[in-house]
Amino acid sequence: MTTKGSQGFAGFSRWLCGAWVPLVLAGLLQGCGSGDDSIEEEAQAYDPGLIQEPDFAAGGEILVRPWTFSQHAGETSYDYESDGEILWIRRVGVEPWGRLSQQIPTYEIEGVDALMFSLELRGALTDEWGDAFEPTGPGISIWGYEGSARKSLLGPSLLARERIELEPGDVTSQWERHEVCVELPAQVTRLEVAVVMSLGGELGVRRPSLLPVAADACTPDEPAAVSDDNG
Repeated sequence: MTTKGSQGFAGFSRWLCGAWVPLVLAGLLQGCGSGDDSIEEEAQAYDPGLIQEPDFAAGGEILVRPWTFSQHAGETSYDYESDGEILWIRRVGVEPWGRLSQQIPTYEIEGVDALMFSLELRGALTDEWGDAFEPTGPGISIWGYEGSARKSLLGPSLLARERIELEPGDVTSQWERHEVCVELPAQVTRLEVAVVMSLGGELGVRRPSLLPVAADACTPDEPAAVSDDNG
């Protein structure tokens, strides 16, 4: 009786496992598929707009044109590197600022009322080099003609500059999207988007975007958390 009973329980156990294990595996596979779908949907939703070379690097180069990186002067004080998706900027010296920038051809913005520059940032900013010389963070600068004909003869001048100023602690290990919006004046001769580093530490940049928007879309920046799907 005992032996028979043990065999009956073992048979029931084998039936239970045979019935439920495939269902559990199917659920796990379905969950994995859903995660892949959400990552794919997020990647498809990203639109670089007017930004060229949004992955920063190509053909083994760390930084490709029209991106440029410059610093104030003197000895090298900022290192940067890219894996083809994320560009990391690290401060290693005393010069007060380093700058990642791209100029946008003005023919691309004919008839545009305003522009939204956005990107995702993560990292760790510090005050180890003292107070920031200028705001650390993304920004848009616009040059052009405005005012009297006499002023126009002197050449274009800086008409608008919108920037986000980041402080130590504002950037964390989680990716956050930051937005800067600016209305365009009538006569634009030069437009530039940039990320300035003037604090200590490091700053990771990915998925830059520059999109035409309605003028009433220019509202104060509120960083938005994004999923950490790519390092």
